[in-house]
Amino acid sequence: MRSSREKYFGHLPIEENSYKADFIILEKYQQYSSEILRIALLTLAIIGYLPKLINDSKQCGLLQKSFQESKSLFIITVVLLIVSVCSCLAHRYFSSDNMTHHIRKLRLRNKFTQEINIQEKEKIEKKIQSESKSFENDLDFSKYSLIIATLCLVAGISFMFITLIKIFFA
Repeated sequence: MRSSREKYFGHLPIEENSYKADFIILEKYQQYSSEILRIALLTLAIIGYLPKLINDSKQCGLLQKSFQESKSLFIITVVLLIVSVCSCLAHRYFSSDNMTHHIRKLRLRNKFTQEINIQEKEKIEKKIQSESKSFENDLDFSKYSLIIATLCLVAGISFMFITLIKIFFA
């Protein structure tokens, strides 16, 4: 559990200037991720309203036929947007977890410099290496999930417009 102060060295102080810029960068990336999430959810709402719009239309029969012909595009659009939403949520999780590893690594380095016992220093060094590896893994996951979210959103919106054009203007 991440709230254990002893396990995660929450009792060890670190200077704010050693991590403040990292939190600002994290906040900016998460704001970007939030915008992608909002746009993807809005696009899902629009595409979800499409069948009702078609059924309530005066040209219901003609539009339903066009919709049936474009159903595969409709499904691709929905899948791409859902992948975008899931990737945004994954980005938020991994980027937050990444910051946890970063802060813990900073605390471990402080403890390492204060420690006198050689055996204890070796244990701390192994923990620092482990945190560094976890940090890099989470950084990769958050980076790729944000890239996937963006690409799927762009593709999903493109497929949505193609679907709408095929249904209403074909």
